[in-house]
This record gives sequence, C-alpha cells and structure tokens, in this order.
Amino acid sequence: MEARDLGAPVRHAAGDRDRLLHGGRRYVADLVGGSHAWMAVVRSHVANGVLRGIDTAAARASDGVLAVLTAKDLDPVPRIPVRNPEPALEPFLQPILATERVRYVGEPIAVVVATDPYRAEDAAELVVADVDPSLAHVEVWDDATAAAVWASSDDAVMARRSISDGDVEAAFAQAAVVVRRRYHVARQTGLPMEPRGLIAAWDGDPEPVLHLWGVTKYVHFTRRIVAQLLGLEPSRVVVNDVDVGGMFGVRGEVYPEDVLVPLASRRVGMPVAWVEDRREHLLAINHSRGQTHDFELAMAEDGTFLAYRDRCRIDVGAYARPIGSRAVTVTLESLPGPYRWQSHEATVEAILTNKTPHRDDAGAVRLRGHLRPRARHRRGMRVAGTRPLGGSATEPAAPQRTALHRAVRWRAWAYLRLG
Repeated sequence: MEARDLGAPVRHAAGDRDRLLHGGRRYVADLVGGSHAWMAVVRSHVANGVLRGIDTAAARASDGVLAVLTAKDLDPVPRIPVRNPEPALEPFLQPILATERVRYVGEPIAVVVATDPYRAEDAAELVVADVDPSLAHVEVWDDATAAAVWASSDDAVMARRSISDGDVEAAFAQAAVVVRRRYHVARQTGLPMEPRGLIAAWDGDPEPVLHLWGVTKYVHFTRRIVAQLLGLEPSRVVVNDVDVGGMFGVRGEVYPEDVLVPLASRRVGMPVAWVEDRREHLLAINHSRGQTHDFELAMAEDGTFLAYRDRCRIDVGAYARPIGSRAVTVTLESLPGPYRWQSHEATVEAILTNKTPHRDDAGAVRLRGHLRPRARHRRGMRVAGTRPLGGSATEPAAPQRTALHRAVRWRAWAYLRLG
C-alpha cells in the first residue's frame, strides 16, 4: 500500500459489490434445500450438576425424527483440542456432548435430527435430562466454590503464569505515591448479524469425503481438527466457501456443533444443516475478557513511573477452548504497556467457572492486556495530580508522556492518528 492510499475508499470489484447489494449473497441458511435434514441441539438448563441420565424415548418416537444422539451413542466422545497443544490443559477439554457432568448453561447434551427444523426443535424439547444440580462457581475470587467445576482442580486454576523484573519492593519503598485499585473488565461476546450455521454432506465410497459449508476464520485448523476427531485424513475434508454475515471473532473457533453436524450427517446418510437462532447464539457462543486486576502503581515525586504489581484472574468459563492459556500469556506481555518501568511483577491466573467457555473475539487479545493498564496509569496520574508531580493545569499528561518509551512515542502517535 502506498502512503497516498491511506484514508482512500476501498475499491470493490463491481460484480462482487452488486451481488452483495442486490440480494445475491449466499449465507449458510440460503444453501439448505429440500434434500437436507435439520439438527437441533438439546442444551443444559443447569450451570453445574451431575448428569444422571437422558430420556430420549419421546423424541425418538416423534414424527419426522431421523436420529437422536447422546454421549452414549459416541465411543469415544470427541473432545475439542486447543490450537497450540498444552498437555496441562488436557483434563479440561470439552467433550462435544456432556458425559458425566454439565458445567455451564447452554452446554450440548444431545442432538435431534429430523426432516425439517420445526420437527427437530419440537422433538428436542421432549428430551429430558436428569441432572442433579450442584452449587455453581461463578466468582473468580470465591475459592470456597472452586472445586465445584472440576474435581481434579481444587483451586479451579486452569493456568498460572508470573513475570518479574527488578527490585519491586525497593521501588515501592521509595515511591512518593502508591495507587492501589481493583479493576474489573466485564465479560462480553460478539453479536454478528448472521448467527453460526453449518452444513455437512458426505460423498464417495469406499473412502467418503466430507463437505462442509459455514466454517469461518480458522478454516485450516477447523478442517484439521474435524478430520482428526472423525478419524479422517485432512485431504478428505473439503471446506466450501460461503458469505459470512459478520464474525467479531466469536464464530471462528471449533465448537461442538462443528463435529456434531458431520456425525449426524453420517448417521442418517444425508446432508444435515444446523443454523442457530439468536437465543441459542446468546446461550452457546464463547465469551471474552472477564478479567479482575488487583493493581498497585508506584510513582516518584516528579511523576516517573517506578514499578507496578498486579494479580489478575481471568474468568475462562467451564472448559479450555481452542485459545488455551493464550489470554494469560498475552495479558502478562501487555501489562507494561508503552511505559518505562524500573521494576514490575505480575501473576495472571485463568480460573475455571460454571460459565460459557472463553476465547478471543475481535481485538480482544490486545485490549485484554492494554486497555486496562492505560486506565490504571491514568488513574495514577489523577491521584498524583493532587501533588506537585511535574504536571500542570495546562499539561496534566506531562508525567505520562515522560514515562513513555522514546522509541514508542512516534508509533503511539501514528497509531492514534492513522488507526
């Protein structure tokens, strides 16, 4: 890109532009025809509990139902791996259908395949799950209920990492101002125009090939993982291109449905489609952020940033989804921000809770670590502003500007001006 192109309109090919503007788009739901069966997902209404059994008799007997699948129909039950292998996270991987326990509201426990979406949804409501509910663990600092999520983790810590540099204790001892605050970044998720959807169809014999429509973002990773969990060579999984009605990152990971739809298609011997409605999207889509920081900032008399200490806990939900412990690592890497520090130390923990699993959405990897430190630094400036620390009524940001690394000042200006 030439410098003169900055700020110029993006030019689209006329044919592609006209197709999108005049109703020629091809979303997943637009590809479903009369030869497709439909899948509906039965989801847990309980945040935490032992799954004693699932009664599917009424659903199986319903008109138009082709199949009902639970974990007992799968041997073994596939579990979704993380993108970058982490052996320590193996115990916390999510099965595509709940087995002995449910761990969040919206977790899939069964699927129903029928001749049309209405029959599938009606039959799904007839599936009865016998769940013995338990106390849910929903607060990352509530250690009393930590063992409620996973018996193998008494403190509910999925991952823990720390960094330190310099003599932090000495820096705080000589500080003129110390600011201590707890900061909370709420959980959030993406709300794309088009919810998730997937179509699966098999062809070829004796070596069948799986065709998928609806995969977005991490196409090659999804292809590889679906092939792995279904016992196929990746070359026998074909991902077909479709239009995408928004993403915000949340549609890009491997979800249980990405494996359940192909399994259902193989079971009934015909193409199967699944398209979630908005309520299902809000129940099942991954969340992001959900961080709490106990942050301490040490400043000198002239406004110089001396050191910081931080203990952070991230609410990662019930399972280790494909992002793994990446949020922990990136938060640690991002905490210093663009400032010069004499010393610092931080510990970040990923805490398992009875909530929807966690992942990164659009821009979350950087905002997770950067947005809040900047707010903390500004808070420190405001507190320090009660003392004669180099700032003034006309230049209250002078200490903050002084604290910036010289090498990043131009980059920060360019980012703010040019985006």
